[in-house]
Amino acid sequence: MWRAVLDGEQATEARARVEAICASLPPPVDASLANGAAGYALLHGERARLGIAGADEQAFAALESALATIEDLASPWLFAGVAGVGLAMQLLTDVVGEHDETLAQLDDVIRQLLATEPWTLDWEHQAGAVGLGVYGLERG
Repeated sequence: MWRAVLDGEQATEARARVEAICASLPPPVDASLANGAAGYALLHGERARLGIAGADEQAFAALESALATIEDLASPWLFAGVAGVGLAMQLLTDVVGEHDETLAQLDDVIRQLLATEPWTLDWEHQAGAVGLGVYGLERG
């Protein structure tokens, strides 16, 4: 969970700026965490946790949109692929509810990729094994 670093007037001003940014966001370009609906779902989920009216519905709608187009993602990776959508789902269970069956299917996709022998893929965070590890750690 996040911890607030601002309080009082500064926190109020920061929230107002975030709301202004949210009001001007273009539609997501895809389902991904980096540029798409899964990232928007996380944004709105955090707003919902702050008590922003309607943010929980926006988080749910964004996650629903990500799931509807997840097959269009050509990658399994954290930032631009299915692992990012799964991470958003896992992190938002308290806001949008649980999606155990869908997450189990994503777990299988990730598990199959990690079983690749010999490992010839990248190890990095955004598009590699480390990012898949972040997903796995969050899933428990």
